[in-house]
Amino acid sequence: MAKGNLGDRVQILVLDDDPLILRTILGLLSELPVKVTTAENIAQARNHILENPEFGVILCDHLLPDGAGVDFIREIRTRYPSAIRVLMTGAYDREVTLQAINSGEIYRFLVKPFTNEELVAVIHQSLDRFHLQQENARLQQQLAIQNEELRVANQKLESQVELELEKSRNLAIESGNWRRACQHLVDLCLEIMQRLDTPLFKHSQRVTHLAVALARDMGYEQEMLDRIELAASLHDIGLLGANAQFQGSQRELHTIKAPLEKDHMIGHPELSAALVKFLPVPEVMELILEHHEYYDGSGYPRNIAGEQISMLGHILIVADAYDEQKKRDYALQNMEMNAGKLYHPEVVRGLIRLLGNKDFKLQFDRPVLISELKAGMKLATSVYTASGMLLVKQGQILTDSIISKLHLHDSGNMISQGIYVQSDS
Repeated sequence: MAKGNLGDRVQILVLDDDPLILRTILGLLSELPVKVTTAENIAQARNHILENPEFGVILCDHLLPDGAGVDFIREIRTRYPSAIRVLMTGAYDREVTLQAINSGEIYRFLVKPFTNEELVAVIHQSLDRFHLQQENARLQQQLAIQNEELRVANQKLESQVELELEKSRNLAIESGNWRRACQHLVDLCLEIMQRLDTPLFKHSQRVTHLAVALARDMGYEQEMLDRIELAASLHDIGLLGANAQFQGSQRELHTIKAPLEKDHMIGHPELSAALVKFLPVPEVMELILEHHEYYDGSGYPRNIAGEQISMLGHILIVADAYDEQKKRDYALQNMEMNAGKLYHPEVVRGLIRLLGNKDFKLQFDRPVLISELKAGMKLATSVYTASGMLLVKQGQILTDSIISKLHLHDSGNMISQGIYVQSDS
């Protein structure tokens, strides 16, 4: 059955061969937000359904002049599984009842004579069940659309990466320098992330800044700093196109209810690692795989623990978890409370020392409205048109002329991305 074409009113079909019972039910349901149609036999009920197959609840007597109600309900279940089915009978038959309930053919069973209160309660429960089914179907449809958008976005990204990968291989042969061969690929991935999901891009920037500073403060050499910089920059690229409710910050696994979304979240470290397979440094992919693991083995996707996780991996885990917390004071307190459980104790101590260093400043760019832009502000993100054309590059100091240009483009072809400026501008 469909959800109906009468606005918020659910359509109910009542099938009973007793006109008095039909009138009684009509009276009891008159105050509810429903549209009631009655039938005195199965033939009439079939005609009603053929004319208008939009009934959300079907209330059916068992003993009818032209057949058994339980057989009619079984027929309805096969053809219209979304309809909520309620069986009424004055001749209680235990076998019929058990058969109907166990096979899932009915939602509720009413034995005549029933009270008005019993009937109204069952109708309310049936309406709640119907609305719940409709909402679940809507959410599943929305999720399917979002998953398809994600698939298309990832397919486009993989195609672009494959094209650039061939270029990078040729460049690597010529130069022998893997950073030169891959840097433009990394830049391409970051540009795509910025265009598709600016908050996720800014999160990756902050995690990169913190992870590199933390690794440097803990004594790591430049080669290791290069690895963690690459891993931190691209660690969440597998989340591009995901449901907005767990993008950016606060992507806590226990808050995600939809099974497909939870599977996507658990699998995104592996997807991120797969998307950066062009990097000729396996350690970078390994760091990306590790960024949601925990010291005690309760993380994902591989449930590894302790020394199974590299020290650079522990650093990336702490930097990522710290940035995902909106309240910074609480975040640091949370790190201390979970040192030795979720986070490596030595890395937590390193974070506390780094954040206490007055010479270290973690940059937090602020989002602004186009109407709030002022001359002298410094853009923290590049700004693109809806079709992907670059309007203003990241790092540009805004002038009145540039601001007028952004207003003009937004009025004619709305700029959909987030716009960030440096917090001190």
